[in-house]
Amino acid sequence: LKVVFNELDRKKKEELIKSSKNHLEICRKSDIAKSICPNKKEGEDCAFQLVVENKDFKELFGDIYNTMIKFPLFPRFMFLDQFGIKHINKEVFGNLISLDRTDFIFFISSFHAKRFVEMPEFKKYLDISKKDFDEKKSYQCHRVIYDYYKSQIPTGKEFYLAPFSIRKGKNIYGLIFGSHHKLGIEKFLRICWKINPNTGDANFDIDDERIDPSAPKLFAEFDIPNKLQLFERNLEERILNNTIKTNIDIYTFAFEMGCLPKHANFVVKALIKFKKINAIPYSAENIHRLKEVKIELLRNEVIKN
Repeated sequence: LKVVFNELDRKKKEELIKSSKNHLEICRKSDIAKSICPNKKEGEDCAFQLVVENKDFKELFGDIYNTMIKFPLFPRFMFLDQFGIKHINKEVFGNLISLDRTDFIFFISSFHAKRFVEMPEFKKYLDISKKDFDEKKSYQCHRVIYDYYKSQIPTGKEFYLAPFSIRKGKNIYGLIFGSHHKLGIEKFLRICWKINPNTGDANFDIDDERIDPSAPKLFAEFDIPNKLQLFERNLEERILNNTIKTNIDIYTFAFEMGCLPKHANFVVKALIKFKKINAIPYSAENIHRLKEVKIELLRNEVIKN
């Protein structure tokens, strides 16, 4: 495994090299390493090839990207902890999603993007207007950034994108995860929903719904987050109007809406139970392994209340 770090500050780069070497030395001597590491003997050999760079992001990404397109079958993961918003522009984002076996996460200061949206320097990187932010509450600003990047994915291209908003003090930051593979997006969303069981896209109550599982409301529907209600309605409608044609299409739609397979299964089971569709295979995990089956609408069935 080749691990590449980049730190523009020379002093921090030296600290990074020292820290990385210390970590590998501790790893080499650990009991776990002795049992699973292919290089069990003491010495310089290690399963990880460590490279520490000291370059401007644009220069480094250009070099790495040219190498990656020469070897498209190599799987890769990229974490881009950018300072501000200037690095992941339209061109860089387009290059990232063009790499078939590359998952990525990038960090962005969404609140700062909202603050400086009208400045010419900002518009050089992201083509977002103040109106886009005005239509959202201030603590939902990361959703605006996510919607912008999602709009850059070409129509018909299978690529999954998901946001996660982080509130720290008065500021809102965010992560955006991208993957070509259903397993990649499924794993990311599973972690997000574990952190926030109501919406799965923030470490706080991003929709200000104040749902408390330990104190249920009088009417059960008020304890279902708006995001899930909207997802369930849209999914049922798309299945019954034949926009969604297979069981795989169901989960693709769920991932695009930032929801998990179990949320889709709630709708699927109800439609099968009330004989609105044929019985189809469904699963709560590993959707990429599920056999694709066409959905048949049972229009002649009479549903009794």
